[in-house]
Amino acid sequence: MAEAGLAPVAERRTALAARLLAKARALPAGDPLRKVAESQAPTRLSTVTGWRGVGICPPIEPILPLPDPPWEPSPTVSFGLDIGAAIPTAASDTWKRNAAFQHLAALPQCATWVWTDGSATDGVLNGGAGALIVWPDGEERSVRAPAGRLGSSFRAEMVALQAALSFLLENPLHADDPVVICTDSQSALAALREGPAAQHSPLGGAIWRALRGLTAGGRQVHLQWVPSHCGLEGNERADSIAKEASNLAQD
Repeated sequence: MAEAGLAPVAERRTALAARLLAKARALPAGDPLRKVAESQAPTRLSTVTGWRGVGICPPIEPILPLPDPPWEPSPTVSFGLDIGAAIPTAASDTWKRNAAFQHLAALPQCATWVWTDGSATDGVLNGGAGALIVWPDGEERSVRAPAGRLGSSFRAEMVALQAALSFLLENPLHADDPVVICTDSQSALAALREGPAAQHSPLGGAIWRALRGLTAGGRQVHLQWVPSHCGLEGNERADSIAKEASNLAQD
């Protein structure tokens, strides 16, 4: 096996069992296969079923049970994954900031502006999600949420978007004004831009349900990517809020 570049059979068996177990534990709570995966084997079979302990400790992202039907009318949501001109590889922070300012100036100014960001230590630990919400009259609110003891920066960014949207739904101020949401996660926006029927995680589905609720009366929502850490005040403040959120109690 070693000469062929293959792992030993025992290791391959354990890895396969762990993958199957993770898939089973990601199923909806009432699924029979998940009940089997979470059940405890009798002591007399412990030597045979020891594989059940593989991968149980780390939290597992659930599988989205049923995506939204593709024939549902699309909400009035738009996405911007760039700031106009392509950013040169060696672009300075000043160049990025000025390009972002110019692009953002073309978006609705009499709007509720939301800046979101996610944080995770080394990209995988103690996730934090933060959002800065600024209403047209200048009133501000900060939103903080934990994003999981184990996770990813992508998950933290998605949690930040969900937390901000949920806050807007629960606090319907200036409901006639459009909403502009700025995030420095192109990957999160790219995944969401695929539409509600293309989401593969509960987070993506929850974000689209929140977007539907927010735009139910025809309200416009625009999600815009911005470059990170180049001096954009909203982005920098959201980053600080996300780092604070990483200290909250984690699941």
